[in-house]
Amino acid sequence: MKITDEKLSAFLDAELAPNDMEIIREVLEVDDDLVMRLAELSQVDQWVVENAEQIDATPVPENVVELAQQIDRGQKQSNVVQLFNWKLVKTKINTSMSIAASVVLAIIVGVSTINYQAAPTISNQIAKVLDSSTSGQTSLIAENTSVKAQLSFANKEGDLCRQYLLLEEQANSTNIACKENNRWRLRASIQENEINTQRYQTASKEQSLERVIDGMITGAPLNTEQEQIAISKQWQSK
Repeated sequence: MKITDEKLSAFLDAELAPNDMEIIREVLEVDDDLVMRLAELSQVDQWVVENAEQIDATPVPENVVELAQQIDRGQKQSNVVQLFNWKLVKTKINTSMSIAASVVLAIIVGVSTINYQAAPTISNQIAKVLDSSTSGQTSLIAENTSVKAQLSFANKEGDLCRQYLLLEEQANSTNIACKENNRWRLRASIQENEINTQRYQTASKEQSLERVIDGMITGAPLNTEQEQIAISKQWQSK
């Protein structure tokens, strides 16, 4: 498959067929030039331009850098996240766009997990919350750690999925997990960036998650009554 700029843009928006999404994801793991093209396409987003001054003064989030370095060193293989050569990105992308590059990472992380069959299961504590709570409820699972279910929907494979917020003492993350073969499996995870400008933070996170969900969802999100039915059926839809 020839990977054009149009296909890369569709990849960012999660608009390609699952097989094409997987092909591009695999190429991104080994082709640094393609990674740079993807980063350049993402940089031109209008919201990045409008917030350039705030971007200049904001460092790349440490959790993103640390995660990328772990992948580069080959010390840890993750079935959820496959990242590219971060050092190359940092040297080739203009430093004023460092945060834009970190947003590209978040988008790639989210999009590349769609239909990725080897996604890991989540912890038993989180699974219990997803099994038993409706959206909007917050549950304490450990000291200084809570889980809030936010949204439920069916994906294109017929599995039921949930978006949830994991609130921890050191960092927060928004995640998407799907119930597959009686187990919740993580499909996307985006860390909260420590950015002073609320508008920028909201855009970076919400746009990424919106693209991921748009690529997964079929039909409308579940309402409270439908969630209660799903709870009674242990979130099994097949």
